[in-house]
Amino acid sequence: MKKYFILNKKGKSLSGKYIFFSAIFFCLSLFSCSSTVELEIAEKEKDPVKVEITSDSTIVCFGDSLTHGHGADIETESWPALLQKRINIPVINAGIDDNTTEDAVKRFNEDVLSHNPAMIIFDFGGNDKFLMNKHQTNKEIEENFRTMLDKIDYSKTQVYIMRFFNDEMRFFDLWGNFDRILKRLEKDYNVIIIWDAWKNAWGKSDCKADMTHCNAKGYEVMEQNIFEVIEPFLIKNNLLIE
Repeated sequence: MKKYFILNKKGKSLSGKYIFFSAIFFCLSLFSCSSTVELEIAEKEKDPVKVEITSDSTIVCFGDSLTHGHGADIETESWPALLQKRINIPVINAGIDDNTTEDAVKRFNEDVLSHNPAMIIFDFGGNDKFLMNKHQTNKEIEENFRTMLDKIDYSKTQVYIMRFFNDEMRFFDLWGNFDRILKRLEKDYNVIIIWDAWKNAWGKSDCKADMTHCNAKGYEVMEQNIFEVIEPFLIKNNLLIE
């Protein structure tokens, strides 16, 4: 097989392999940038709903270890615990380590719907894609989300789905398949996507407990990012502590 070279301006040779991977990197960069613009536009399209708040209304944070608070004190430093400090109804941390959307379907009625949620924040996807013993295909992930979303009364509940990565972590969804799932769900249901919960936390050594989980400081940053997206709903429904 022939190996092709091209000279740069300094006369040094660049291999065809180098050029190929440079081209791939360039294309992925363009893809990432274009996706970011589209996501920002989509995020502004929906307004939160006005729901009836009753004496037993709650907010349910429903997810995996990132919701559970792995890497920090769960009761005081997880992002649901921090969110509770702002909100005047109970915030339930229904996160469980290693959970997938398949696990979520099995416990959705008991862990979410039974708590009369005025708001649900979903956080699933990472384990579906990267835990080999629990792997779910993209089709299965979307079907599992739809199974749960079909059970919700959207006149009584505002729904958010948290993307488990951000654009700096594009290697988690290199071809954009998970993003396309989120966009389809956003289109087909009255849900709002939290696209960038990891903003200013990912890649910061003082914000992480390990490669995929925050520490206390990281969850503080994440909670602020989540709050900025859900704040309009909280204001509209008088759920903020005065």
